[in-house]
Amino acid sequence: MSFSNEIYGDVGDEKVASSVKILPLGTLMILPDGREFCYARNASSATLIAGVVVGGQAETAGHGNVSGSALTVSATTTENLAGTREVYLINRSVAVVKDEFADGFLNVNGPAGSSAYGGRLYAIEGNASAAVSTRFKVTLKKGDALVADMKPATTLCSLRKSKFGSCVVWAAGQPIIGATPAAVSASWYFWAQRVGEASMWQSATVVTDGAPVMADTAVAGSVTVASSAAASTNIWTTQVIGVARGAAAASVAVIVDLNIK
Repeated sequence: MSFSNEIYGDVGDEKVASSVKILPLGTLMILPDGREFCYARNASSATLIAGVVVGGQAETAGHGNVSGSALTVSATTTENLAGTREVYLINRSVAVVKDEFADGFLNVNGPAGSSAYGGRLYAIEGNASAAVSTRFKVTLKKGDALVADMKPATTLCSLRKSKFGSCVVWAAGQPIIGATPAAVSASWYFWAQRVGEASMWQSATVVTDGAPVMADTAVAGSVTVASSAAASTNIWTTQVIGVARGAAAASVAVIVDLNIK
């Protein structure tokens, strides 16, 4: 069994965006010069400009990732058995959109204190739509079938979207996904740069050649000189994402050697 989520592209491929999904989210593309990009989607209702840091949106409350919002599996005893790729859950307080969790993950939460059920993570192929308080199906990726039965109406699960499928201009506290090598239309798929030289907008604080940089909000999606202060509540707020390769004037683009992991 073998599978690779890594492809090799030509210089210029990184600037190509599309309204149609052609690869799994998170697919890695490497260019001949060593720059690296991940396949992502602009979740914003507006165009993303080139040269900005993008982050992943916060999860929707009610899909299991907020305390007390876990989803229970269905009460049908013939469902959710070991070996199946179809998981049936009961939705809670927020409607589920078809395939909004594609390329994301299903986490088996518990119940609390029950090692027989919790502590397992599965990759999601797609999901059905569902109204509040209704039963719906989540399909796991091929090869990632359930390894154990889920106890009917008791096992708790949470759903997590792909971090590459909900990109917006970065805001403090969001996970950093990458940078835009070109403008991206609303809801289009694109290549988010993670490694190598990139043209990035900088804030009013001018970077210097060789200085570590982090994401900033003074200018939306810009970079600035990295803070020496430790992040108080969220590591992404002060995460070093690269090193400046120039010292351009304030509020213009500068080359940054990105290293986002």
